[in-house]
Amino acid sequence: MDVSRMKNKYLYLTLILFSLIVIIIVILATYTRPNMCSDKCKQDLGPNFHYDGREFHVQALLPLPWEKAQEWCEERESNLVKLPPDNYQHILHEIVSRVPVQYKPRIWLGATYSETRRIWKWVLGTEDHHENNSWPIPPINTTEKLCLDIYFESDQQMSFGYHSCELYQPFVCEFVCDPR
Repeated sequence: MDVSRMKNKYLYLTLILFSLIVIIIVILATYTRPNMCSDKCKQDLGPNFHYDGREFHVQALLPLPWEKAQEWCEERESNLVKLPPDNYQHILHEIVSRVPVQYKPRIWLGATYSETRRIWKWVLGTEDHHENNSWPIPPINTTEKLCLDIYFESDQQMSFGYHSCELYQPFVCEFVCDPR
């Protein structure tokens, strides 16, 4: 009997040790893997993207209403692009230059207008109290939901506009890649 108990204890300890090793391997594989974001996006989302080292800006050529565009981005674990800093304007210009002529040059950005607060609200909930005079101010008491878009009047001049969120327009998703 003692030999049988010893074998059971040995098997039990071996099983626990093996389980711990598997858990450690899984944890190490998860936290030490290279950043595969670029390869994932290339495979899943095709050629219509720009990668700047940390973020992807993936352009969807298929025009959709704003909410459907945001859903499309969310299904790919991203959001409609927020207003970029000035040094990102060239990225948006590059993306807009790929939009088919019939839709050019407007694309959806990730903001809707709050009629009650009279401000633009980004998809992640942050409010933008932008003082730039190029930001559109919709009329008071508008009856439709309004969404922000961007367009280029020329190679150097970017402007903002708004339309009914039901309008079909191309859009840009922004993927923030894990820098690990």
